[in-house]
Amino acid sequence: GEKILPGGNSGERFNSYVSRVLNGSIQASWQMIAACQRHRDDLERDDVYFDLDELDAIDEFFSTVQHTSGEFAGEKFQLLDWQLFVIGSLWAWKWAKNSRRRFRMAIVQCGRGNGKTTLCAGMAMRILTGDSAAAQVFAFATKRDQAFLALNETKRMAKRWGDPLQPLQYSVRNTETDSIMTALAAKESSLDGLTPTLVIADEASEYKDRALVKLVTAAVKREESLVFMITTPGANNQAVYYEYLNSAERMLKKAEDQDSWFAYICGLDPSDEVEDEKTWAKANPSLGHTLTYDRIREAWNTLSHTPQGVAEFTRFHCSRYCDQADSWLDMDQWRKLTDSDLAWSDVSGCRAWLGLDLSKSRALTSLVAAVLLQDGRLGLFQWSWFPDGITPERPAGTTLDAERYHRLPLRQWARSGHLTLNHGPHINTDLIRSQINQVAQHVKLEEIAAYPWHMAEFAKRLELEDGL
Repeated sequence: GEKILPGGNSGERFNSYVSRVLNGSIQASWQMIAACQRHRDDLERDDVYFDLDELDAIDEFFSTVQHTSGEFAGEKFQLLDWQLFVIGSLWAWKWAKNSRRRFRMAIVQCGRGNGKTTLCAGMAMRILTGDSAAAQVFAFATKRDQAFLALNETKRMAKRWGDPLQPLQYSVRNTETDSIMTALAAKESSLDGLTPTLVIADEASEYKDRALVKLVTAAVKREESLVFMITTPGANNQAVYYEYLNSAERMLKKAEDQDSWFAYICGLDPSDEVEDEKTWAKANPSLGHTLTYDRIREAWNTLSHTPQGVAEFTRFHCSRYCDQADSWLDMDQWRKLTDSDLAWSDVSGCRAWLGLDLSKSRALTSLVAAVLLQDGRLGLFQWSWFPDGITPERPAGTTLDAERYHRLPLRQWARSGHLTLNHGPHINTDLIRSQINQVAQHVKLEEIAAYPWHMAEFAKRLELEDGL
């Protein structure tokens, strides 16, 4: 049967939340359901335990901190049920062998307006007012101004708290324990020599380089350090954050062992429609408190008229990655037009037209064949190339650098057969000529249309050497 946590109000609230998620009383994503089930399952383990006294203590601590802005300014910070589940899990789950906190990594993903910044500031306050000497709290974001959101909220809380906390221009200090909180831009060059107790990685999905990896690595230097990634989904699922998110989702599916990780991933499930108001609570656990249906409905009415607007609503309010966030083309509509059964071998002898966009070294070269099918439909086939940059001087090549620059998953496209990475620093035009000749032998080629840049010599070779 169901294992019920004993204890006071905090334990009852915590257990009630888990039960309501699992029985469907609370709208929840599959990841949220899996996180609650994981909690239930882990109560049966002998190597970890859930410290109810610690749960009560962290819940009580937050109630001593005051909100500093908005409609709740001056009121005590009462953790919402989902916040109690997150914060309680991070502080109360411990290793049986040494009673140290279990979780060193946390990933929390939800929509905008759910109180992420205030929650981070409360966590920072807990570390700054703790007994640990010289604790270090770092708020990171892609830009320092973004990182300062959490720091400034903590400064306002510290001002209301009083001694021994001292809010300064660029930090908050505990004058008794020498603990400190600062804000930094998440750049690899700014992370050397850090020994953080708490890392707040704000909007972690937007980090553009390997800074997130360096943050996680830096956190291993302390026994009970915590990297707290809190974010809405990013525009580019090739960012480092998604490596961690994918591992966390495999962990929740019990397909990967990450025993020191915690994940609370809100968002619409793949089968949910973004315009369905009944599903919005899956992405917005503070709905009805810091956020209202009217506010989200207003955002939908404003953004739903364009594909890019729908993409932004999907990311920011439905907490679901959308691959058309920066696109003018509605990819869902495009996929509906796709005939997965149509193969290149099916179009032999059909009339076809080619379009070519030739590049040299820093962009894709793409060839598209538009083929008139027997039933009157138009079939499209494409081939693309990109130089991998491998030379004797750079044996590792430049593909990774190009991915970061263009924010495109070049290696993934190559693995899936959508792109050919040709060796060397430049596009090998012989590969393109070879493909064009193969197309010409397979279909009835009517015309080749090409962007004029770099085409004069190439067109001459197609005409004189290939007879096209």
